[in-house]
Amino acid sequence: MSVIMVPVANRPECVHALNVAFGLAVDLGGKVVGYHLHPHKNESTKIKSSKGQAKEACKLFDDVASQAGFVVKSKITTSMDPAAHWHEIVGTPDKVMPIIGPLSDMIVVSRPKGAAKGEQGKIARRFLIQALRASGRPTLILPQRRIKTLGKRVLIGWDQSNTSVQALIGALPVLRQAQEVVIHSAGANYQSAPKANHAKAYLAMHGIKSKVTKSKGVHVEQDLEDAYEANGSDLLVIGAYSRARIVERLLGGTSEHFIMKTSMPVLATHAAT
Repeated sequence: MSVIMVPVANRPECVHALNVAFGLAVDLGGKVVGYHLHPHKNESTKIKSSKGQAKEACKLFDDVASQAGFVVKSKITTSMDPAAHWHEIVGTPDKVMPIIGPLSDMIVVSRPKGAAKGEQGKIARRFLIQALRASGRPTLILPQRRIKTLGKRVLIGWDQSNTSVQALIGALPVLRQAQEVVIHSAGANYQSAPKANHAKAYLAMHGIKSKVTKSKGVHVEQDLEDAYEANGSDLLVIGAYSRARIVERLLGGTSEHFIMKTSMPVLATHAAT
């Protein structure tokens, strides 16, 4: 993953997200791109960003980059040296993410606290949802705390959907670095689509050893959580919102559960179906 993008504000959760992003960039040989959003003067929005807030966000980005051994460059170059790039852009998440998201290899965001109440929670939720829905790129969703290990023991949630296929493909660079990869299939594989064993064979052709576990799938969320705990996993890979998002929210779907309601790191990908 060469381009790891992080929305940045001077907030504690952004410190954690940046530390993870730069750690991944070291492991995967990538670059980190930080974006700070300014609302357009004509936008009706409660997202506020003064020059002072932008400077604080920029300083935070510079500090974390320096600690990780990265040089913040003003121009995009083809240099393979550890490099980071800082951008300030005008717009709101729903207008900016469709522009900058698709040309990222991964987007790193923080999960909103609780039920995303309050203005900051609502803003965080908008960033997260737009990163998933508008980019189509793998989005790493982190809890608002320090992560000790990430991607050493990976659980892949498999449901034969196109989104789970794209999630697996998008996670390949991370999976190559993992010590253990488990593909968990919750429920019967009756669809005319790749089964868990096909996913295992695909990974093997990429030089990635994995194993398949299965459950009945009566309670998919609990099955995946149990498998995550049983395997000592530190990252869950899933496809996100294979159904319409409004349906997910009304019915309390699997995507909504793992993206918004758990405390585990989740690497999710949404693919248009």
